[in-house]
Amino acid sequence: MDWHEAVAVAAQAHGMQRDKGGILQLAHGVEVASALGDDATDDELAAAVLHDVLEDTPWTRDRLFEAGVPPVVVEAVEHVTRIERPEKERYFDFIERTAEAPGEAGRIARKVKVADLTVNMGPRLRNLPGGGSMKRKRYIPALDRIRGAQAARGETAARRASRP
Repeated sequence: MDWHEAVAVAAQAHGMQRDKGGILQLAHGVEVASALGDDATDDELAAAVLHDVLEDTPWTRDRLFEAGVPPVVVEAVEHVTRIERPEKERYFDFIERTAEAPGEAGRIARKVKVADLTVNMGPRLRNLPGGGSMKRKRYIPALDRIRGAQAARGETAARRASRP
């Protein structure tokens, strides 16, 4: 799937939806894709820009397939989607599931989740109530777990910037 096609699907899915910080959800997806670095593959970029579609919109995996999203990208997006039903998945259970996701889709999911966490810990977090606490208690341990899983598998992490 070409970049412009993935962005078009993300734009259709998210519409004018905004995140907690007031940023368009589509812009967040593009920022996460950018954080993957210059060597990101088409599948990695597509998974990054689509990473919140299943969690934050009414779209389903079948709708992603219907939109032409490749199976490995849909599977990667599922790996970075926190399960909401029948009950909400605990955050660290979700991180563990992402860390241990198998195959190529799992590798893509880990790379996207590192980029997502890195973006989420950036300047916008400081503007959210409780942002510093969230970074310490949730995001840093999650980032360490995903990076540890990448290292154990010999995977190259998303661009390794120092922690924001």
